Amino acid sequence: MKKTLETVEGDAGLPSDMSHSNLLEHAVIKADRPLIDFDVYIAGPFFNDVQIETMNKAIEMMEDHGLKVFDPRKHGPVLGNMDPQERKKHTKAVLDANFYGVTRSYMTIACIDDRDTGTAWELGLGYGLGIPQITFSGRGFGANVMIAESVGGHMPTLDALDTFLDIFSDAIIKREVDLSMLTKADTID
Repeated sequence: MKKTLETVEGDAGLPSDMSHSNLLEHAVIKADRPLIDFDVYIAGPFFNDVQIETMNKAIEMMEDHGLKVFDPRKHGPVLGNMDPQERKKHTKAVLDANFYGVTRSYMTIACIDDRDTGTAWELGLGYGLGIPQITFSGRGFGANVMIAESVGGHMPTLDALDTFLDIFSDAIIKREVDLSMLTKADTID
């Protein structure tokens, strides 16, 4: 049986035809992307209590600003809740759901705490597709050179993220965000 997101518990209403082979058909490259279902794709680590708390606070802020957020935990399987055998069966579904989320969201907002490789992949995908993106940290971290150069800006704290949302949430909803007024992220070694 060919796996689609329909075959995975927790698909939260994703189209049943979202197999990897046709995901690219749903990703429209660069700025004129008419197939937008979400305002923001939230990328970041969700692997321990501190990370989950940071991500939940960020999502709550976004939703409080009226943004429709694609939270990967609500739109696909959560591997951390599975034993190793189950995880192995669902890794492709996680990739497909996250690909769908990035490509069908107007912008990506990513937490770079703990240098999660999945988050780096999502940011690379967004950069390649010309999707507006910013990063933030819940612990005051800066961004490395590759991330700093591929995003519109970096918010070093959750308070800075909240200020960003105060200023930009209306523009995000209207699909008119201009990140050029932000300064590039500070870099770390």
